[in-house]
Amino acid sequence: LLSVLGPGCPLPPAPTDLSHFYKPACLFAHTGHQRASHLLLDHLQAHHFQPNGDFLSDPANGKKAIEVDYLNQFWGYPNGWIILAASRLGRTDLVHYADHYIRGLSHFPDQAVWNVDPEKSSGYLDLISTAQLTHLALTIGWIPDFWQRLTVLQRFYDVQPEPKRIFFLRTNEEGVLIKDFPAADRPFFTLKTDQPDEFYFMLGYPLAMLSLGHRELKERDPNDCQHLDYAKKYFELLRDCPTVTEHLFSHKVAWGAALYYQESGDENAAKLAMNILDHLVSLQDEQGRVLADQPPSTCWDQTAEVALWLRLAAAELRPRPEPLPAASWSKQGSRAAGS
Repeated sequence: LLSVLGPGCPLPPAPTDLSHFYKPACLFAHTGHQRASHLLLDHLQAHHFQPNGDFLSDPANGKKAIEVDYLNQFWGYPNGWIILAASRLGRTDLVHYADHYIRGLSHFPDQAVWNVDPEKSSGYLDLISTAQLTHLALTIGWIPDFWQRLTVLQRFYDVQPEPKRIFFLRTNEEGVLIKDFPAADRPFFTLKTDQPDEFYFMLGYPLAMLSLGHRELKERDPNDCQHLDYAKKYFELLRDCPTVTEHLFSHKVAWGAALYYQESGDENAAKLAMNILDHLVSLQDEQGRVLADQPPSTCWDQTAEVALWLRLAAAELRPRPEPLPAASWSKQGSRAAGS
């Protein structure tokens, strides 16, 4: 990716599909290539950033996507990746306005993500977009939003009638599962957990966020395992999916399983993560590309996605540390081990 998008590489003039750039920008920001990430963020800011804080592939025609139509199903999703990159680099020029826009997609009071197509009057509450904004909330420091969105991820599981057969991915504004949808859009509305070749990342992202929720909460209350309990439910669903270790779209599952291993000590989670990572590496060509025969909107997008979760998952597969002694705060405000 650096050989085609790095410093010194001419970027194409707009309009182009922003899917060429938003995931590579995030990858570079997380892997020590700050200059390359800054240059891509500059390009996105110059050609795709809107006065209201949104990003569009074709501003003249109000299109989120040109080449990749599924982005229109997840309106705020590219924005989230861009904000993750910008916040990593301290780009407050982007984060402030983009953050304001994407927070406007939140459904109050519970902070689930109301994924709205501006061309339409209706929308839906969406599981993966809620998981992504949970990630943003933790990254940027919207801590009350972070806790609220974790509750939404738990509630999504609770309302499933048969999660071991089918998992519904969207609800209406009242929290009722959406079960009627166009047949062609089925993968965006349900994940058939007893069938092969599904969009497993839809459940992998909630698994990762709930595991991180436990990591954040255990420092305050080691006995509160509510987030870990729900992470286990998502993990067990994914573990039993027929082709989860043999699919490109398991990338976020690898990260989620690695996080769950680090928090729970479940060796089966580490094994699942390793098996998925091995498969993802097998999909790369000699230059590290994934889906090299596809256009940049697919090849660069998936190459960046795989590389990022390879790095983040591998970091979580380190040996688990020994538990630290209980900590308390002294009257002077300093932290001390024990009581």
